[in-house]
Amino acid sequence: MTASVVDMTGRVLEPGETVTETADVQATMAAYRRVWGDVPGIVREIAESEGLFYPHVAETVVHSLLQEAVQASDTHESAREVLECIRRKFYPSADPCVPSESS
Repeated sequence: MTASVVDMTGRVLEPGETVTETADVQATMAAYRRVWGDVPGIVREIAESEGLFYPHVAETVVHSLLQEAVQASDTHESAREVLECIRRKFYPSADPCVPSESS
């Protein structure tokens, strides 16, 4: 049986992974992981409380947050970073200088 190694927040480390963050950074990252994990349930609660279809509520939430990032991107670096992260993650080959095959 192999023993698991955990960081200061209780996150199990991958084999060979070492802890390089401070306790504060680890705690912050743990909070972000909790938010990540909690969001689907929060959206589901909104859908249920409003009597709406969950996928439509999720779509509305995503659209709302994206629109907020777009509107803020002219004045806030963090909003630009969010949009760039989404572009890289979901549209890695979307180069505006390269014509699409469908055109």
